[in-house]
Amino acid sequence: MSNNNNHSCSSEKSELEMDENEELIYHGMSPDEITLVNAAKDVGFEFRYRSNNKIELKILGEQKVFNLLKVFPFTSDRKRMTVVVQDPEDPEYAIAFIKGADNVMKSLAHVEFTNHFNFSYITRFAKKGYRTL
Repeated sequence: MSNNNNHSCSSEKSELEMDENEELIYHGMSPDEITLVNAAKDVGFEFRYRSNNKIELKILGEQKVFNLLKVFPFTSDRKRMTVVVQDPEDPEYAIAFIKGADNVMKSLAHVEFTNHFNFSYITRFAKKGYRTL
């Protein structure tokens, strides 16, 4: 998701493109973005639309609309992008969704997670030129 509205992953609801099965067709700035959004959809987290201040998702079959608080675009310095949202039903909390380079994400992960997760395959894939999402 980016700040501009040039692709379906960040466009107004009226601009969504559907296929013959009434499934959303995603367009993104890169193949990685499309793959990430499709993979999330396959496990029950479907991106529906985004406006300047709202994001609609279908989470395990339930429609949810979040307030879009801030988008920190990807930069070569940060090597990640961040989207901060708030559930209007629980306004006390904000949620940050982050995607980025493997080494940056690993350094941001909670110690308990990194102790239980084997990152060696990511290094092997990177050496072969593969992307890890």
